[in-house]
Amino acid sequence: MGTSRTTYLAFGIQIPDAEPEELQEKLHGSGLGYLHAGDHIKSMTFLVTECHTVDLGTFRIIRPEVHPAEQVSEWIRMLRDGATRLGITNMRPPGWFVVPDLRAISVTDVPAEAAR
Repeated sequence: MGTSRTTYLAFGIQIPDAEPEELQEKLHGSGLGYLHAGDHIKSMTFLVTECHTVDLGTFRIIRPEVHPAEQVSEWIRMLRDGATRLGITNMRPPGWFVVPDLRAISVTDVPAEAAR
């Protein structure tokens, strides 16, 4: 057993935890994704439009001009639509989240190429 140590930088909203199958079914065709991350005690779920991984010991530069105001407005509209699809009536404010993922993983969770 090992530990996954990745950090995510994502634009979205935090949502109540839900099963991946439910999220995939309800968000199908919406252009949205979801992120489950956290530690071995508590996992968090986010509805996201944009998500970048930042591996341990590295950094990532996201320039604001890459995402113009019109794009961010569209993302917010998409997030509202996604929240409605999921039955969330009181959506939290969207924004950029830095989310560390420190969950324990077993060898069977590692892709075959990485396990060799």
